[in-house]
Amino acid sequence: MTTTMGAIKRGWDRIQSAITGRRSWQTLEYFDESWKRRIEEMASYVDSGESVIDLGCGKMWLRSFLKGNIYHGVDYTQRDPNTIVADFNRYQYPDIEADVAFISGALEYVEDYDWFIHQVSTHSRKCIVSYCTTEQFPAVRMRRQKAWKNHLSRSALLEVFEKNEMRLDRESTAIAQNPIFIFSKRESW
Repeated sequence: MTTTMGAIKRGWDRIQSAITGRRSWQTLEYFDESWKRRIEEMASYVDSGESVIDLGCGKMWLRSFLKGNIYHGVDYTQRDPNTIVADFNRYQYPDIEADVAFISGALEYVEDYDWFIHQVSTHSRKCIVSYCTTEQFPAVRMRRQKAWKNHLSRSALLEVFEKNEMRLDRESTAIAQNPIFIFSKRESW
């Protein structure tokens, strides 16, 4: 999708949101510089030489924290000439194999998270994800105001990754109220 087409779609989404009263994440989209701390911490779990697919890449801040890694930025709209455009809520996932799937502040906006995590586990051997669980953010009304599409507890998140043969290796809560989970595929459990 071209930048102009992306702008038209965002404008249309805003009009629909005003008419229906239903908010979409496109109408709320913003980028907070403080998120760079979370992305930097998450990037510390990416090993040198691993290829990375940044799912919901936004401003592609992850690139500045990588050292010699192959990087693929994926988002619902063109962020730069190298962005791979895929709308996960339209069941679009790039046919790219990468060592690491990196998901920072994006999983909350995916409607069919089962399908999405299956795609992640099929195309990557490791997943680094930040996710606001219902333990940290229990009010569904607030979650909906943020246009979050799913409401998983910590155990439900672990369960859906386990179902897709990815096991929790590590968990970090260094960034307040924004847990980071590192999952990896196991050849045999």
